[in-house]
Amino acid sequence: MHPISPRQEVILSCVVETHIETAAPVGSCLLRERYHMDYSPATLRNEMGNLEDLGYLAQPHTSSGRVPTDQGYRYYVDTCPALASDPSGLEAVDAGVLGLSIETRETEPLLEEASRRLADFTREASFVVAPQAQRAPSRVRLYFQGSTHILEKPEFQDVSKVRNLFRLFEEKSRLAEWITAQQEPGREVSVRIGMENEPEAFHDCSVIFARYDSAEGGFGTLAIVGPKRMRYTQTIPLVSRMAALMSRILEDRI
Repeated sequence: MHPISPRQEVILSCVVETHIETAAPVGSCLLRERYHMDYSPATLRNEMGNLEDLGYLAQPHTSSGRVPTDQGYRYYVDTCPALASDPSGLEAVDAGVLGLSIETRETEPLLEEASRRLADFTREASFVVAPQAQRAPSRVRLYFQGSTHILEKPEFQDVSKVRNLFRLFEEKSRLAEWITAQQEPGREVSVRIGMENEPEAFHDCSVIFARYDSAEGGFGTLAIVGPKRMRYTQTIPLVSRMAALMSRILEDRI
């Protein structure tokens, strides 16, 4: 990625966060008003134009504001300090997931219910891939919940996009193998944005992955799928905490 100045970094972050909230192109006047910036609208327009030239922003129409590109989202995800520290909703995750260890003693219903709760917590589509040690070679177990959350997003009002997504969701074996392979060594949580996702149906999506461990020494993977305009500061900590709690529950069952 091209280096950017501290001022451009602030502007890019503000554009990303505003677009996440509004789902609309972001103009200089809105940016200045929303964040009480000292820069003039002309300065902001100039810097946003520079960010567009560098590939971090795009302008859907000549008279509209800018939206983040895949590269813009990637820079935001890699550099935003709040992604690792936002505690919003974590108390509900702790209570909801730890309760599963009492309510559900069998592993399969536990994983199915974990997928449902992950979808509820994040308001995105969720997947839980069963730990490898619990899978027969010919049967990959993948639990999927939250398809209605996809349909609620303005990005997915295009019928062809939704059709392609749901076709991929039905390919459980392929999807489970791809999700499992996305874990980056040494990283607690991995994020794939837009064209970084190999399945074409995910090119308009972001996918967040986190590994969890099982008592038998294997591991499984949690994942959520949503628009690139995802609330990363909330969803990344939620997925991370969910994975840690799942590891704790399964390891306690030795």
